[in-house]
Amino acid sequence: SQNRQATTAAAAPPVTGFAVRNLSVLMHANGFTLWHYKGVSIPLATILAPRFFQDADYMLAIGDMVMISAHDGMSIKGVSFGPGGTIAMPAILT
Repeated sequence: SQNRQATTAAAAPPVTGFAVRNLSVLMHANGFTLWHYKGVSIPLATILAPRFFQDADYMLAIGDMVMISAHDGMSIKGVSFGPGGTIAMPAILT
């Protein structure tokens, strides 16, 4: 599976504020998923922080895209994995 690499015990905890109920699938085809995350009361800067989506690492796959809506902005990110299985989300559109 492309999803996650083995994580290390020394990995930092995820950024607080993530709620899996706010992450939903908009489209899935040919192994690609387009996601939407609605940060109801969370600032965009917090959502864009490294490790914010770490609790969803079992759901996200390399190459997926996440559309992010926050009360103070929006962004579109791509999903990749960094060292130790941490989720990295390079900007596609900010």
